[in-house]
Amino acid sequence: MAENAKASELTARMDECREAALTATWLVLQGETQAQDAIDRYLSAWRFVEPKTDGETLRTLGLPPGPGYRRILGALRAAWIDDELHSEAEEKALLQKMIEKEASHGRSA
Repeated sequence: MAENAKASELTARMDECREAALTATWLVLQGETQAQDAIDRYLSAWRFVEPKTDGETLRTLGLPPGPGYRRILGALRAAWIDDELHSEAEEKALLQKMIEKEASHGRSA
């Protein structure tokens, strides 16, 4: 596992793995405490993190359905996992910036 990888980057990689494979990897990595700790954090916490915002919220805010939903929801989840967000108010502020960015990309396309 990359030493300087963000928690959200590790989570994205581990999201693709079966729990049994992660457990087996943890066992093989005896003595590799950083890697084992990352797997522990993923299995106990990171994989369960979801933003407060969902697709219905994005629709209500006027964002048309499309790939922007995945980008926004993924970025919000990553911000929570990376401990960049600490409250629903912070998520809403970040969400507003992301929606504005998506809207400006849509107009320039």
